Amino acid sequence: MESGLHEQVERLEAWQKQRLLVTYADLSAEPRYRRATAFFVDELYAPADLSQRDQDLERMYPFMVRMLPDKVLQVVASALELQGLTLELDLNVARVLHEKDIDPGPMTMEEYGMAYRALDNRAVREHQLELIMTVGTGLQRYVHNPMIYASLKMARPLAVMTGLEQLQQFLENGFTSFRDMEEADDFLGTIASREHAVLDALMNDELARIEHWFRDPQPRPAA
Repeated sequence: MESGLHEQVERLEAWQKQRLLVTYADLSAEPRYRRATAFFVDELYAPADLSQRDQDLERMYPFMVRMLPDKVLQVVASALELQGLTLELDLNVARVLHEKDIDPGPMTMEEYGMAYRALDNRAVREHQLELIMTVGTGLQRYVHNPMIYASLKMARPLAVMTGLEQLQQFLENGFTSFRDMEEADDFLGTIASREHAVLDALMNDELARIEHWFRDPQPRPAA
């Protein structure tokens, strides 16, 4: 990746993380939602280098097939698809900023909105939100099944022994964060309504509607 594009990717990652922290600061402040919010912001809906994860998944998949039901594997697949799609979308936004030679200082909401609209990919963005809901509702459906949770935990020693601990931790974090939350309808409904509002405002260049979700974030409450 050329240096100018790499700088835009880095500033976009920082901006995206801050935006999510601000938008969901109220959820993060509630103990029952704190871990699920952190999983959503830090692991599920944030850009990351997925190359190692993809290699790990290829090695771990035969064990997952034997230990987890098909419906749970579908949730895992949707979560990984969401991560990959988010990374692709953010890379495309960064490429627009790079091609327009935007100064690589702190990103503004206006710069992001310009690049977001330039891609004109509303259908893909809506699919991204559909994946969020698919993963969330799937986790809510299966995390309280003791046999499924036990199977996931049983995979940890093998994952550690074979160098797949990072992928194992990602899966465990998703399950445990939703187990702690117990009932997730309000949590998922809040994310769905806000992310659709962000999508509409960005596409229609009506950023004033969502400006309150882009201010400097408050410190996350201690765990």
